[in-house]
Amino acid sequence: MNRINILFVTLLTLTIGCGGSIAGEWEGEASCENGKSEVEFELEREDKDTFTGSGSFDSTCTYYNDEYYWEDDCTVDFDIEVKTEGKMGEQDVEFEFDNCEVDGDDIDCPEDGELSFDGADTIEGEDDGGCDLEFERS
Repeated sequence: MNRINILFVTLLTLTIGCGGSIAGEWEGEASCENGKSEVEFELEREDKDTFTGSGSFDSTCTYYNDEYYWEDDCTVDFDIEVKTEGKMGEQDVEFEFDNCEVDGDDIDCPEDGELSFDGADTIEGEDDGGCDLEFERS
């Protein structure tokens, strides 16, 4: 095999194996009508078009007991599943949040949504609840 063929095979392998995958660590921001939250999550490939992982975001939680209600900062942990179009490059991706909790207590998860992946290092769009989401590969 000559040098050009070896170079071509190497580039093809890198493109198929590495390029365009949404797997990895992500961080960014969710901007909703009630404020902004810093979000981070990690995704791993499940199969050709499905990625799963977990993450967290900071929020303000309302707590109560028999006599009082109060708000305090909290961290929401969640599981996430992302479905891609199963191709390389720019595409729409579907986000689904599940198993959301604060301090071990189950809470309602953020709205699911369809976002745009630029095929490299940015995911952005609006979820079904009207929040603007923007994430970058970290």
